[in-house]
Amino acid sequence: MLETPEQRIILLKAGFSGKEIERLYIEYNNFKIVYLPILYERSEFKGVNMKNLNIKQLDEKDKEITDALISLGMNRNVAMTLAYMQNANSATSLELKRSVRLRQPEVSIAMRQLKERDWINEREEKKPGKGRPYKIYSLKVGFADIIARLESQQKKTVEETQVKIDRLKEMGKMTNPHLINSSTISLNSLDML
Repeated sequence: MLETPEQRIILLKAGFSGKEIERLYIEYNNFKIVYLPILYERSEFKGVNMKNLNIKQLDEKDKEITDALISLGMNRNVAMTLAYMQNANSATSLELKRSVRLRQPEVSIAMRQLKERDWINEREEKKPGKGRPYKIYSLKVGFADIIARLESQQKKTVEETQVKIDRLKEMGKMTNPHLINSSTISLNSLDML
């Protein structure tokens, strides 16, 4: 399935994203994704010194965590980043970009939102040689604490909603005398006809 570019183009025109098409291709062709930690290993390829790269991907448990976080109102990119970070001691922007399959701006936005919630630490480490230092992220609080905070927020939302519903019920019990009189008049008018 989806072996030819034409088949993939049909799905793109139908509104599927590249990630969705890739997932379908993997799923329907019975490919297995191996979830490994990121490791770098130098190797030789036709006399050229190359670097092999194994990237840890989100597994089914991480995807379930992501779905649960999204159902609680969390942004998809933030939820995926948090699901990845709960298993990692630390991660660079590049690792997050590759593992969670986000673009660099999406990683930056997700990390900013996590920092605003005070859930993430950020530090910079200088690269050898020239260039900008890279950022290394780690969870500031445990994942259990994050869940507890989310639970507290959800309970507060439910309580606020219940107060509004109770107020509506109370207001519904109060009747407007003008509405009763006008409906009575309307009914009397109909009797006269």
